[in-house]
Amino acid sequence: MQNEESLAKIIAKTGTLSGVSCLSGYIFTTRGDPLAFSILMNGYVDEAKPFRNLQDKIVNALTEIKL
Repeated sequence: MQNEESLAKIIAKTGTLSGVSCLSGYIFTTRGDPLAFSILMNGYVDEAKPFRNLQDKIVNALTEIKL
């Protein structure tokens, strides 16, 4: 179990149009390093849920980056 001080902070905003899913914001990694990110996905025809799940995985991976 992690204590609160070791958890990353994520501040992000979603954006969705037909066939487009975006997530942009800031991450403060578990070490406190600041990162800006923007994930833009377009051209899909099925539902957005798998793409949002992938965006979540990408952001979670970014929280572990050591600068």
